[in-house]
Amino acid sequence: LIGLVGSEMCIETDSNTVLDIPLEKDETYSVDTGYYTVHIEVKDGRARFVESPCPDHICEGFGWLSNEDQTATCLPARAVLTIVPVS
Repeated sequence: LIGLVGSEMCIETDSNTVLDIPLEKDETYSVDTGYYTVHIEVKDGRARFVESPCPDHICEGFGWLSNEDQTATCLPARAVLTIVPVS
């Protein structure tokens, strides 16, 4: 899972690894899921899969996520990007 501004981005992989990333800071993250390394861009309180070495690149087509509970998935990398509220 991945999280939003005032919220955070959360990345979850099939090994139940969760990475929480604040959306207040513009940055690009490389996340090794154990299958592929996906690249997540955070900019202006939004997040997206910016690059994935997977064969179909569908995850990149989800575009920018900015609202709570929005989700993008990279099935070959087994990664889910979700905007979640900060507890």
